[in-house]
Amino acid sequence: MESNSNPEPRRLDRLRHAWLHRADQPRHTRLALRLSATGAFMTCAGLSWDAAQHALNPDLMAGEGLVNLNPSHLLLGGGFALMILGVLLSLVSAARGTPRRTAPAVTAGALAAMAGVTLMALLLGDTALSGSDHHGSHGAASHGDTTGHGDTTVDLLTATPSELLVAQWMITLRQDGLSRTVTRLKAQQNEPVIAQNGHTIAHTLGRMAYTLKPDPAIFTQCNEVFQSGCYHGVLEAHFAAHPDANAQDIANQCRDLSGNLDARYSECLHGLGHGVVGRHGHDLMLALAECRALDDRWVRQNCYSGAFMENAVWQYQAAASGSGNGKDLGQHSHGANHKAAVQPTTERPYAPCDAVESEMQEMCWSYLPNMYAVATKTPFDRLLPYCDAAPTAFRSTCYSSVGKDVAGTQPTNVTLAARTCVTGQPALRGSCYAGAAMNHLARTWTTDRAVTLCAAAPADAQQTCYRQVATALPNYQPDPAARARSCATFGTYAAACRTWARAARPS
Repeated sequence: MESNSNPEPRRLDRLRHAWLHRADQPRHTRLALRLSATGAFMTCAGLSWDAAQHALNPDLMAGEGLVNLNPSHLLLGGGFALMILGVLLSLVSAARGTPRRTAPAVTAGALAAMAGVTLMALLLGDTALSGSDHHGSHGAASHGDTTGHGDTTVDLLTATPSELLVAQWMITLRQDGLSRTVTRLKAQQNEPVIAQNGHTIAHTLGRMAYTLKPDPAIFTQCNEVFQSGCYHGVLEAHFAAHPDANAQDIANQCRDLSGNLDARYSECLHGLGHGVVGRHGHDLMLALAECRALDDRWVRQNCYSGAFMENAVWQYQAAASGSGNGKDLGQHSHGANHKAAVQPTTERPYAPCDAVESEMQEMCWSYLPNMYAVATKTPFDRLLPYCDAAPTAFRSTCYSSVGKDVAGTQPTNVTLAARTCVTGQPALRGSCYAGAAMNHLARTWTTDRAVTLCAAAPADAQQTCYRQVATALPNYQPDPAARARSCATFGTYAAACRTWARAARPS
């Protein structure tokens, strides 16, 4: 009996369908491979780019998160998305053309491939990151960063990117002289890498310029860029060359060399404070006693400021050396047998300010939060609770110091400090904004960044912020008409600014 159905055509149809489907497989597979490979390349490139940024700017981490939409993060995220898409496509392709009993093996293999690609990308990125020069989150302090200022030796085989950057500027100094070099530095001050290392560069330029031509008059070739680091460097080098120099005589030289500009005079005296601490082997109390002997209270206050900052610099360098970072170009090199920095401890959280004379305490508290941050490894943006627990008389100064230090970690990010200051006590946060604004004013001697920051403050903090900037303007702009032009940018506080700044009245 003959069968009414012939299985042969159905079998041929299945074979034809399988053949046509398998013909598409190479195209799907090639597309999946291309997507995965492109994604892996983009991920590795993004991680490496991000690592290079952090190597050149060690304190970038302080204000950055993984979700920040900067180009390296976008490249990394896009690459990872392409890898996932490529793997999903390979899974779909494999599932359509693979016998059911072997499909789990194909799926497992594809997932393993994805894990391998991801691990490779992460390892490459981690390798790049591990080669960067991390200094933690303790970047700039009041007159600049506390990572150091003056040694001019560098081992090219082990030098960090920051060290090589400073070395490049030393070459420029030898070729072009101090005046042209600091003018060029000022022109480049908004470049992120320069901004992060600017005070160290300027400080070292001053020291080197005096070493090349040991004449105090070299001071007049400096400018205000990066919180007057050049002025500080010249004064330190002068002290190093004349260890027996009389502090009062140097203070008088500062007055004579500064003309009618109080800011330049102040920075010179601040450099004097750095110098006396180094001269006394970093014995802070001996240095403060020498500042105390100066003949004018304003002169003494500026000397105290430099002394307390030098103590903070010395503490930072000791912490960096203990962590294995070694000696950075730009650190002070005052020699061995120096005393350890006086710094906060568990038993004395407010040292050294709890042991100095009342006349010195205001300047001491201007640097104390920075020192506490280094001693306890506390990020600057988490220091306000420390200030809240401080003696009532110094909480405002403590808040101001925190704002100054947060602003210093990323000098070109004008409103970075606002995210920290807004979390403070309403009665005190105006001081935090004011400290950050003063950091920007001291860096550039112009009000643009300071005004932007004050404008970003809550209404209850704006007056304190604007007033402190305006009150300081005569130190930086001796011409009343120039101060009036600056006050015109203060918005609703323009009229008040003219009063605070003793500016010329509008015609």
